[in-house]
Order: sequence, then C-alpha cells, then structure tokens
Amino acid sequence: MTSQMSFSNAVAFARKIDYVPWVYGAALLLTLIPASIAVLFSDAGWTPLVKVLAVAIAVGAAAALFQSAARKTFSFAMSLFWMWVYVFLGLTQLYQLASNKFPWGAAFDDSTVLTAQAVILLGSGSLYLASEMTMRRKRAVLSATAAHGEPPVRPAKLRITVLTFCYAYSAVTIWFIISNGSALFQGKAAFQDQLEANASIPGSGTVFLVAIAGAMCIPAIAIIARRYDVGIPLPVVLLVCALGFVATNPLTGSRFLTGTFLLALIGALLLRRHLLRFVPLGIMLTFVTLFPSLDILRNDGTGAEELALSMPSQTLLTFDFDSFEMLLRAVTVFGHVPNGFPTPFELFLAPVLRWVPVLSATTQGHDGGPVVAEITGMTWTNVSMPLWGEAYLVGGFVAVALAFAAFGIVLGLVRPSPGVLQPMRTPAALMIEVPVGALLIMLLRGSLASVLGYLLFTLALGIVIWLVWRRDEAGPRIRTRNSAAGVSAHNRPQQTSRSGC
Repeated sequence: MTSQMSFSNAVAFARKIDYVPWVYGAALLLTLIPASIAVLFSDAGWTPLVKVLAVAIAVGAAAALFQSAARKTFSFAMSLFWMWVYVFLGLTQLYQLASNKFPWGAAFDDSTVLTAQAVILLGSGSLYLASEMTMRRKRAVLSATAAHGEPPVRPAKLRITVLTFCYAYSAVTIWFIISNGSALFQGKAAFQDQLEANASIPGSGTVFLVAIAGAMCIPAIAIIARRYDVGIPLPVVLLVCALGFVATNPLTGSRFLTGTFLLALIGALLLRRHLLRFVPLGIMLTFVTLFPSLDILRNDGTGAEELALSMPSQTLLTFDFDSFEMLLRAVTVFGHVPNGFPTPFELFLAPVLRWVPVLSATTQGHDGGPVVAEITGMTWTNVSMPLWGEAYLVGGFVAVALAFAAFGIVLGLVRPSPGVLQPMRTPAALMIEVPVGALLIMLLRGSLASVLGYLLFTLALGIVIWLVWRRDEAGPRIRTRNSAAGVSAHNRPQQTSRSGC
C-alpha cells in the first residue's frame, strides 16, 4: 500500500514539473556550444570581432527562443521566428565562418561579414521591440475595454463567415486540382510545366493563390473555430484539410509548402496546449539533422536519393542553408547594382505587384535572390534571399529597421496577450497566429515576392474575422450560469495545469 502511494506521489510530482526549460536548455546548449567552440578556435582568418559577434548573434537568438518557449503566455509565431534566426543565421553562420566554407563557394572579407552581422542584429532587434510594444498596447486596450459581468458573445456571424471561407476555398481548390490533374503527383518539374500550361487560362493565377495560400490558413482556422465552439461541422473541417493536403502534397516538389501546411495544422490542433511549446524545438532539430534529405520526393533529378541524418556541422554547410551567404552577397551588391538590373524601388514594389493579376508579369526577374545571384556571377541563379537581405537591398539599414518593425507590429497584433483569460475575446488573433507562424518558415527564407501573397491573404482573412466579430459583439449574448463572469465553455481555453499557452 505504501509503495503504491509512493509511486502515485512520484507520478503526481513528475506531472507538475515543467519540462520545457530543461528540454530547450539541453537542446540549445548541445547545439550552441560545439558551434561556438568551432568558430572561436578556428584558423579561418576572421578577426576576433567577427567571431565574437557571430557567437553573440547565436547566443542572443538561443536566449530569445528559450525565453519565448518558456514564458507564461506562449507565442507560436515568435518562437518560430527565433528558432529560424537561431538555425539559419546563428548556427549556420558559426559553422560556415569556422570552416570559411559557404554553400555557393563565395569568399568575403571581414568588413562584409561585420555589415551582415549588423543587419541581422538591427532587423531582429527592431522586430522584437516593435512586437513587444504592440503587444503591451493591445493588452492595455483589452484591459480597458473588458466587458466585466457581461455574458459571452454568441458567434453567429463568425460561424457564417468561417463556413463561407471553407466553402469558397473548397470550390476553388477542387478546380485547382482538376486543372492540374496528375501533374500534382508527378514531381516538381511536371507540376511547374502544368502551371505554365495553365497560365493562359484567365484567373489561373488567382486560383493558384487561393488554393495554396488558403491551404496555409483556412484548415487551421476551421480547426480552431471548431475547437472553440464556433459551430463548424467536422465534415467541413475534414474536407478543407484534405483539399489543402492535396494542393500542397509532397509530390509537388516543395518541402516548404508541404511543411507549412502541416505545421499550421499541427499548431491548430495543439493550440493552447502545453505540447505546442515543443513544436519549434522539433522543427529546429529536423532542420539541423534531416532537412537536406526531405526533398526525396522532388522527382526532378535534384532531390535526395534517400532520407539521411547528419550532424549539424555537416548539415549547415549544404545548399539548403545559404541564407547567410546570400545576405553577405546582398551586402556586396548594395549600392553597386549595374545598369539593366532592377532598381531598389522596383525590388521594393515587386513583392506586392507579383500578386496583382494585370501587373504580375512586369515583376518577372525582380526577386532579390536571382538578381544578386546574377550580379555576383553565381552559376545557379534560382536561389532565395532572406528577408534581411531583401530589405537591405532596397534601402540599407533604414529599410531593414522599418521592414522588421512593421513585421514586428504584425506579430504583436496576432500574439496572445498576457492576462486575457478568454481567447475568444480576440478571435482574429486566435485564429491566424498559427498560420502566420507557420508562414514564417518560408517568409524569412525568401524570396519575399514568392511568399508575401500568402501572408497578405492570411492577414486579410484575419481582418474579416475581426470586423465580423465586432458585429457579433453588438448582438445577442449567451446566457449561462457563468454569465456574471463572462466565461463559458465555448470561449474557455483548453488548458492543463501547465498550459499557459
């Protein structure tokens, strides 16, 4: 009897432990320490300042990721942002500087590296400050307008809106699947050829945008709406999830499209649950060990032949981790763009005009990655450019600060606010934070012109949800025993004793 009680007490004690700090701390130290030692004691010829700043960037990103994952109010989007910075601009920088070996074989001097490091620090810092200030302002507004004593809102108009999203998305995506046929399952080359063949069909670009961008957010919105009792039927949720998977399936040849769709789905299923905190860590470990071989289904001769694990010191030297090198190349190009190439203003307009049907053709060749690749003499020009490099190309340090501050405001608006116990007080943020976070994986890697449309689509749906919710708030409310507290089952977060998510 005593032994059974001791075992029960041990289980109860284990359940009370918050494993997030321990797991994150161990994973970050195990990846950070070897990389830092490698660069600090390398004989690659970099100045001490370059080495110290490289370590400082990685340590700062690791600390920000740890803090974001462990804080009481968890933000999926912010945690994924810091995870991306840590892997692609932190660890990658350390190993590439330590070996003085970059994926595309370029060589750089100390001045170029120091400028790139300043760009990373400025962009990341601007985003963090803007996000924190926006979130605090939002929390103050929510506290000032809290409807104490009022019963919860009856989400009638919100239900109709989400159902409209789902039905419209289903209709468009079914047409997208029919128009592309078997090419959706024959590899990247066949899929791209079919898209080019469909380009002459009026509206084909819009259909593509809705089918792909919708896959990133509408299934997640439907799942979250159902979880919070907005009244979305399960068959509708399953339908949009199935269509989203077909539209972004791995055989289309894009790990990022498939991964973003799945990440948004997982995030929606785990939203406000403790397990969601471990997802960014799982993505991080996948990136540094397995990611290069995940293009095994590309089927165009450029993908991996088999799934294979590798050490971070090997993984982060491959072509998939060229973000730091492309930023360095952007630094060398800034202010020295030859005639005949897009101007900074044209590069600024391209990400927006790309998604305007009558103007999209005018932006061909205006992606930051291919432009820099051609100017710097790369043999392969179909490359991406990280958001830091895109902003620096447009307007140097000023553009970097402004672009990341604007992005930080967006993340601040969609982040959950500390002290707000009713998630459905802010349904727009609740429903789109996960899709926005998932899209960060593509958005930060670039190119911006290829991804911005997906983000704008998601934000547009969020604005519609916000406007509709304001009308619901003015309508009838649900009368329950808990009306005086303003909390009911339909808007109470699903928590465990350690959730705080």
